[in-house]
Amino acid sequence: MNTLTKTAFASALALGAFTATTPAIAGDEGIVVQSQAAMEEWSQDVTRSLNRGLIQSERFSNTRPKSGIVQVRFTVGADGKAENVSLYRSSGHAPTDRVATRAVRWIARLDDAPVQNLRDQTFQANIIFAPDAPEHEALARKLEQMESARMASSGAEESVVTLGG
Repeated sequence: MNTLTKTAFASALALGAFTATTPAIAGDEGIVVQSQAAMEEWSQDVTRSLNRGLIQSERFSNTRPKSGIVQVRFTVGADGKAENVSLYRSSGHAPTDRVATRAVRWIARLDDAPVQNLRDQTFQANIIFAPDAPEHEALARKLEQMESARMASSGAEESVVTLGG
């Protein structure tokens, strides 16, 4: 499979973008990124960890994810691992959703994210599963539209650190 985005990863049949975007500061509840360079480095580390998690999750579940977008929300626990992992938006295929949420749970070392108030921060992983480059590109466009609509829907959404898309 091809690497298709700035910090992309590929697992057996999945291509997913997992890049940290520079969050906007929204009033008192805004996200303050301590350093864009540090955020990019952290994002690359998380991408590698998530990639390993996707591969392990597929093997563990013996599941071939179907093409689609999965959005997973989580916080970072005191042990530096993802906790309060929940499906924010389903792909419509439960086994694919399970592969994505399990992979997020397996991400190592989230505790060095360069954001203030890390333990209070909500993160969202946008994961694209696609069998080839054209499908990935189409799903990436769809994800961009979904994310634009989500951000416009509520001021509270501005405080979510979005990874991918």
